[in-house]
Amino acid sequence: MNRIENVGLEVFENVPSNDCDLTGRFTPANVFKKLTELAGINAIQLGFGFDDMLAHDLYWVLSRMKVKFLRRPNAGELLQWRTWPKTIQQKLFYVRDFKILDENQQTVMLASSAWLVIHATKRRLLPPNRLPGLDLPSLEHLVALDESLEKLQIDDTSEAFTMTARYSYIDMLGHMNNARYVEAITNAVPFDLMTKRELDWIQVNYDKEVRPQERLSIRVAELSENLYGVEGFNLDSEQQAFTAQLKFLPE
Repeated sequence: MNRIENVGLEVFENVPSNDCDLTGRFTPANVFKKLTELAGINAIQLGFGFDDMLAHDLYWVLSRMKVKFLRRPNAGELLQWRTWPKTIQQKLFYVRDFKILDENQQTVMLASSAWLVIHATKRRLLPPNRLPGLDLPSLEHLVALDESLEKLQIDDTSEAFTMTARYSYIDMLGHMNNARYVEAITNAVPFDLMTKRELDWIQVNYDKEVRPQERLSIRVAELSENLYGVEGFNLDSEQQAFTAQLKFLPE
């Protein structure tokens, strides 16, 4: 793929054993963490990394991400990670896709993500039409996951547990890191689902940032057969922090 047409990123890395669960498979939270890391590296290469953006009082925030698992990779497995900026969606989101392959060039995961630009001081969203200097390249013809990452509707949830955004959950932007949300989501569904069933896909929509020491109520619902919804409600700000859906393959 000609280094993803000169604007994307391609790296080869083994799955660290400490990023895997008791079944020896890559955890969804650490997959999200890795995808976010690669997005940041590619942004730096394109001149729009964290320091570049902060110099203009801006920063990126992940708004939505969906990962499709053709299978969950195992500890030690060598993976080929690819990512590239794809397009601007709804005149608001900067969309980035990902494709992950194994040593046999078989696809193991596909992902799409939607990013927003925030004014660092005012902590307000800035749409692309107000950012004339942010001219990211786009590879609209390269599609890993052809989905628009719409809003998620979740009803009739019940509380699974509460949690507090403590020190180790907070990243350098001063809010809870996106992978920590995924930890909470996968902890909210029944244990046997995560350890004995095959995860088909997971989508997370990050609605409102969670600041240090804020408390979350993590709530879950079985939406239909093999489909679960999870939401996080901020007990301090009284706002919804995130919504998520997970789909498992039939037994």
